[in-house]
Amino acid sequence: MRLALIIILLTVIAVGLVHIRSSELRAAGEIQRIEIRQVKLRRKLWDQQGRIDRLKTPKDILRRMETMPSVNLVGADEAPRLPERDGGSTVISRR
Repeated sequence: MRLALIIILLTVIAVGLVHIRSSELRAAGEIQRIEIRQVKLRRKLWDQQGRIDRLKTPKDILRRMETMPSVNLVGADEAPRLPERDGGSTVISRR
């Protein structure tokens, strides 16, 4: 009777260990997939940051300004003034 109980308990423990190990393997696979996706997303982010940096160079900004003649940029001295309030005037400038 005791021997049968010990065999049953060892079987239950073995089945539990197999279940835990299979769960660990699934979790490890999921972690690996997430890390691979993270690397791809980082690479995509770096590419986008590089494109943004290239678009922010003065040369490219001037080139885009020349291709958009409908955009009229004005300096601070040419900006329209708001109605006077409390005796002062405010200049609207785009920055």
